[in-house]
Amino acid sequence: MAEWHNWSGKLRAEPKAVVRPKSEGAVVGLIDQARAEGTRIRCVGAAHSHAPLAVTEGLLLDLEALTGVVRCDVEARTATVLPATRIHQLGPTLRASGLALSNQGDIDRQAI
Repeated sequence: MAEWHNWSGKLRAEPKAVVRPKSEGAVVGLIDQARAEGTRIRCVGAAHSHAPLAVTEGLLLDLEALTGVVRCDVEARTATVLPATRIHQLGPTLRASGLALSNQGDIDRQAI
């Protein structure tokens, strides 16, 4: 058993394991393995939520290594980003493509 808590420490869990995959392929492999074993999976990015989204006794995928903007489509005014990308990381890359977030809260440390 591993231990996990969110940024404030108010949410805690003892998942079977905490795994930090470094690629999309690694995530797929972990999902396939968990499915074969009947293990439930939860994912976490910045661990900023007050809701128990990542609390699990199963497998916890910490996606912290999967960050960044994959591509920007200026015509469609969209961006494809990896799951643990923090909101504050988006500005410079989006700006370089002539894009921006249309609405952003005052806290920007959460992961997408």
